[in-house]
Amino acid sequence: MDNAEVRYGRGVTAAVATGFSLTGSTLSHGTTVSVSLSESDPAPVVISGNTFTEMSGGVYDGSVITVAGSGSPAPRVSDNTIEGELPSYARAVSIYGEELLPSLLSGNTADSSTGAAMFVSGSLAEDLTLPRPGLPWVIGDRSWRGLEIPAGVTMTVNEGAVVKSLRSTDSHSGLKVRGSLVVAGSQEAPVVFTSSRDDSVGGDVDSTQTPERGDWQGITVEPGGSATLSQVEIRYSATGLAVNGGTAALSGRLVENVIGISSNGSYVDARHIDWGSPEGPVPGDVVGSGVMYTPWVGYVPPPRPPIAPAQPVPDGNASRCAKYVVFGLRGSGEEPQADWNIFLGWDKPAFVGETDGFGTYNEEIYAAFDRFQPGTKKRVAVQYQALPVPVLDPRVSPSAYMDSIFDGVDKLISRAYEEASDCPDSEFVLLGYSQGALAAHVAMRVLAESDLALLERFVAVGFVSDPGRVVGGGEDLWRTASLVNGQLQVSVPGLLESISPGVWSLPTLWQETTPSGPLPDIIASRTTALCHNGDLICASFLGAGASEHTNYTNDELEALGYMVAFGLPGG
Repeated sequence: MDNAEVRYGRGVTAAVATGFSLTGSTLSHGTTVSVSLSESDPAPVVISGNTFTEMSGGVYDGSVITVAGSGSPAPRVSDNTIEGELPSYARAVSIYGEELLPSLLSGNTADSSTGAAMFVSGSLAEDLTLPRPGLPWVIGDRSWRGLEIPAGVTMTVNEGAVVKSLRSTDSHSGLKVRGSLVVAGSQEAPVVFTSSRDDSVGGDVDSTQTPERGDWQGITVEPGGSATLSQVEIRYSATGLAVNGGTAALSGRLVENVIGISSNGSYVDARHIDWGSPEGPVPGDVVGSGVMYTPWVGYVPPPRPPIAPAQPVPDGNASRCAKYVVFGLRGSGEEPQADWNIFLGWDKPAFVGETDGFGTYNEEIYAAFDRFQPGTKKRVAVQYQALPVPVLDPRVSPSAYMDSIFDGVDKLISRAYEEASDCPDSEFVLLGYSQGALAAHVAMRVLAESDLALLERFVAVGFVSDPGRVVGGGEDLWRTASLVNGQLQVSVPGLLESISPGVWSLPTLWQETTPSGPLPDIIASRTTALCHNGDLICASFLGAGASEHTNYTNDELEALGYMVAFGLPGG
């Protein structure tokens, strides 16, 4: 139907299998157009260059123009003009399709104070850049799902754009990313993703209802997808950004969301986010492992806690001297753990004997060291707090975690002093995993400034996933290692691991300058470290994850113990 005039009609409705064309026509007084496509449509649907007027009296089917279905080729809805006010419930254009081509969906305009938008759902079949000429895009539709960016397709959102999503609690709503989402906002003109009910930006596209947390599903990055969100603001979602196997990095602001960021273990760089408060995220804002959110906007590094009390030394320690004292610092959340009380916070763990709390990985390293190094040995667990990481246990605040790290620093140093005094001929070997490696790393830097003689007593160091690792730090770093028929085999780090530091290496995380930085030269030359490809703790980069942090094998730990043993003077 071309160059026609239709008045007072309920609507032009077509369920087509042979194509549909409406061009150059005028439809007025409530006359709308609604087209349903079938999967086998051989001819295109074209709705272009039409004028719709006098729609205030009513709009059949809720939208002036509706196209729904998965037919191919993709429909063209372009250069249509909708004049005058729409009813409060109505929308200008609603499009659903499995192979949407944005190049065919441009130039539509409407001057109504409400509903003047194109509501789009389905799946893109070509790249999309927003904003684009014509009506603003709103994700979602009453009858269908959200919008998907499939593999091989990129959606780019430029600075100042506002992308709204229709209210829906359906898990299929919101924006699904299996391809690439690139948001290029700026501090002066951020990109905003928000509820269609949010009239504070982008006008009134969904009557006058008040926005609420959880109005829309949010942005979900699926396996193989990537999202790079620069200076973005996400509001009123169920989960602002959910990463389920893809990669993501974002900067900007997250406010009024049920959950800010969630991850199934994939690395998400969410540092320098404005959470709406200088206190940063509250419990529930960040869910799952893999999200790095410290420092945030307004972050002030917690002060160094008072020097921790020394751990008890068994009676007769001076009578049990050995050639090597092997210190072990366990990782975050390893047993034993303390009780927590809502009023008093964290208690101190209870230890039984001086080897309790040595650490599971450290035990395996020590067993190999003991087998390959014949000298006498004394094994000492540094019995510090070793709290779980805050993102995995909301009872742990960032300041409490900082206290836990320094508890390890102080207890290692104080016990080393005791051993140096009781056993002046002993040499020290240092083993640490995760938070334990970080505490040991910091302790070595403290001793480099305070007691070089004690520092030099540490003759060998073995670290697994050191969060304090800096690029080019000087230690021997291996991606993996094993002993095959008694022969050592090692794999060098890849490029990304080599150029990516540990998550606690940033100077801005610490109030003092001492904790961050490379190991002292004399210690770096005696250190062997393992850092898996993709272990986000010791090498944080897009594509890394939490799973590689917790799956170091007994073969790798045995090889590390071997290297520590044969790295000793005379080994």
